[in-house]
Amino acid sequence: MGLVADSSVLMAAERGKRPVSQLLASLSTEYSETEFLLSSSSVMELEHGWHCANTPEAAAKRRSYLDEVLTILPAEPF
Repeated sequence: MGLVADSSVLMAAERGKRPVSQLLASLSTEYSETEFLLSSSSVMELEHGWHCANTPEAAAKRRSYLDEVLTILPAEPF
């Protein structure tokens, strides 16, 4: 079946400096799932957070995390 990763979970992981792979491993253990994806809405919410960063450094960190997320998780239109 799989799980749709919500943007709030990904934002909390990013704030906690938790790699996406580590987050997915813990979700896999907790929910007994191995397939994860993002909704297109979550992608837009994460993009919005990147654009709203207060400093160039924060924007770069968010962009890097978003790139990692999009490399690992497929996005599906809903």
